[in-house]
Amino acid sequence: MNYQDSVSQADEQALILYPSRQKVLLLLIGSLIFVGIGIFLFPNASNPLNAGLEVFVIVFFGLCALASIFMLVKPFPLLQASNEGLRSGTFFGDYLISWGEIDFIFFSKTRGISTLNVYLSETGLQTFSVRYPRRGRLRRLFGGPAAAVPLTLLPLPAQQIFDTIQERYQKQIEQYNIYVR
Repeated sequence: MNYQDSVSQADEQALILYPSRQKVLLLLIGSLIFVGIGIFLFPNASNPLNAGLEVFVIVFFGLCALASIFMLVKPFPLLQASNEGLRSGTFFGDYLISWGEIDFIFFSKTRGISTLNVYLSETGLQTFSVRYPRRGRLRRLFGGPAAAVPLTLLPLPAQQIFDTIQERYQKQIEQYNIYVR
């Protein structure tokens, strides 16, 4: 696979990661299979509970298929790292977490899903809340990471992405005393 389509570098320090087209295509095919199974089983529903479950499956995986189509047509960066900080992209927009706001970053792997987790310091949470009031309010209420970026759809192995971020931004990590694990 040619990673040049999925990974671009704006300059030597910036790292911009797009989802892998093959993985998104597999997600689309899987979603469409579940929609088809739900449509096939719906007319044979024996009780309202089964019918409701099949409608849920059709709607949920239909939305997953729609999201996959959007990602294929107009891909957006899932993760951007630069000298100013980490930018996480979602369907609902992207947001920047500056290096000075980060308390610690760690890489986790649970049930085969690799995730890059970014937690804010107390002062970082205050400045982040000013820029993104809704996200900041949720972090204050429930805690948790400011960003939990699933690395499953990215074209490179998760450990390689984590190591690259550590290597390229070691200066910022040391300057802001960010704990990396």
